[in-house]
Amino acid sequence: MDKSFKEIAKELSVLVSILVLAFIILDKTTNIFVPNTPKQNNNVIVKNIDLPDYTGVGGLEDFHIISIFENNNSYTPTKDVFTTNYKKESERIALIGKFSTAEFVIQGKTDNNTKNVLSVNLSNVSGIYGITRLKDREIIINDEKAIFGKDNPLDIKIDLMSQTRLSATLKEIENGITSGYKDLYLWQYIQPPPENGSILPFLFVPFDQDGKIGDTTITKLEFHYRCEEKDGCKAALCDKNELGSKCLEEKIYKGASKEYVKNFIK
Repeated sequence: MDKSFKEIAKELSVLVSILVLAFIILDKTTNIFVPNTPKQNNNVIVKNIDLPDYTGVGGLEDFHIISIFENNNSYTPTKDVFTTNYKKESERIALIGKFSTAEFVIQGKTDNNTKNVLSVNLSNVSGIYGITRLKDREIIINDEKAIFGKDNPLDIKIDLMSQTRLSATLKEIENGITSGYKDLYLWQYIQPPPENGSILPFLFVPFDQDGKIGDTTITKLEFHYRCEEKDGCKAALCDKNELGSKCLEEKIYKGASKEYVKNFIK
């Protein structure tokens, strides 16, 4: 017998109710009927935080900074810095252990509007940063960051473990370095010997295109370092006129001075 209209409508109503209930349950459990919307980004962006560059070795907490100038002091080289005042104006750092990061940060202000460059002197290695020197007064600029002036302040970071270009010295040119430059991994020349401490003398001298010294004042000079292993290395700034052996003994470890002296006897 054919069903009446009321019976059919009643059955359809029950079926629709079942389907609606099924859709609600499915949506609650899977969210498949909710349009795709991008997830809210809850990251907080903080700007202008001056953190040291992270190289992937160790953590930021293992990053050490030695400030050469304390109490807002600065350094303006004298005209006799490369003659009678060289030792007096140089600084020294005591080193020991295995380092994964070692770099100098040099910043300053200049009073002239000419081109200025930076003389780098680390132990027995010397040269002008980022420059090729062909003759006494003839240079080629290899790195625009190496040039600074009044409107473009001195701001150079020297990564001692990466290749750095320094100009050849006049003596090196006379001895046959015709290229006028040397690309060096500076750390190879200044790293401390295994198990022993060493003293690194260093001096950075800005001068202008005419060779004039004194127009640039170094306002910030820092040595940054990390160790290959936690507490596996150490660096300390030596006092002016302090013996290297005494600096090692008092600031690195007891007995370091004896090992340091042995290096000179060998």
